[in-house]
Amino acid sequence: MPHMVTEITRLAEGTPGQGWSERGYLQLVGIVIGIAIVVYAIRSFFGKK
Repeated sequence: MPHMVTEITRLAEGTPGQGWSERGYLQLVGIVIGIAIVVYAIRSFFGKK
């Protein structure tokens, strides 16, 4: 999991010459939402409470 966070940070900072464009922001939001969905699916799959 910490590796994912590092990867997201690297992706967010790794846009040379672009800065924080709207597209980069939307892409980052999409990545975060995707990871959240995966984490939720894994938790609901393994931890049937």
